[in-house]
Amino acid sequence: MKILLIGPYPPPLGGISVYVKRFSQKLKREGYDVDVFDYSRIPRLKRYVAFVRTVAAGCDRIYLNQLSIPIILILTVFGASVKTVFSGHGSSVESWRGLRRLAFVSFLNRCREVVLAGPHLKPLYEQKGVGKSVPISIQHAFLPPDESEEERIKDTYPEGVHRFIEAHQPLVIGNGYQITFYNGRDLYGLDMCVELAYRLKPGFPHIGVIFALADIGDREYFDMIKGRIKDLGIEDNFFFLTEQKELWPLFKHADLFVRPTCNDGYGISIDEALHFGCPAVASDVCRRAEGTVLFKNRDMNDFMQKCNGILKRRKYEENLIHNP
Repeated sequence: MKILLIGPYPPPLGGISVYVKRFSQKLKREGYDVDVFDYSRIPRLKRYVAFVRTVAAGCDRIYLNQLSIPIILILTVFGASVKTVFSGHGSSVESWRGLRRLAFVSFLNRCREVVLAGPHLKPLYEQKGVGKSVPISIQHAFLPPDESEEERIKDTYPEGVHRFIEAHQPLVIGNGYQITFYNGRDLYGLDMCVELAYRLKPGFPHIGVIFALADIGDREYFDMIKGRIKDLGIEDNFFFLTEQKELWPLFKHADLFVRPTCNDGYGISIDEALHFGCPAVASDVCRRAEGTVLFKNRDMNDFMQKCNGILKRRKYEENLIHNP
């Protein structure tokens, strides 16, 4: 069977691009002939010509991971909607309005299937009119990474990361795509991670927090945060891992993963942490992976309490192992 995957492919790393990469690898291992069309890599004037040629070449199944008017028009013209499975990864459906909404809903209702990353998304799609003539199923987007790539990925880390891991315990990981804001709040909760390191340090003098940023984004805010870290006296306890890096090898060393986002679609990195046995604490702004410890959104005291409890429990368990 020949399969066409439509969506972004790393680099850059992102929730959807990582999913497309791992899903294509999974399908290839299962013996399918897989082609990935990442139109973000092709100049705007050429991408749709290239897409027409790709669709015209024929395939047995299409997995569509992002919606756009030109893409769905081309698929419709070639009668390909009936063999298309659409994967909905987030809550962008809430922004559909007017003709755009009509076009997307009409296309999706002619698809083979709509697969959503979580049950919280289903009512959002149904409210827009999706599901009247197409089955909707739920399938979490997390796919385990290929662990044979671990050493290659670790080699991309700066040497400072490895020294930081060796010198700090417990180790806490946080991440964000880039510094940005939602309703005036730090979207990924970087400010809360800095405060967390400061509050935890008296009980854990050698605590280390690694915060990964694929792109810094707001440089002025980033410099302000670094100034805050210096003022709090936790420069030795906080490490920024910048640029495009896969994080999952770090979860094998970490004691805790935190995701204090003030808005979120799901947070696939939580699944990744839990997969490698790393506990996770996250804000209660959306449905999270089973096993996640939730705290009240933007409540620093609740965030601190939940993280402190997990780290104390892990320290107690570790002491039992070494001193039975």
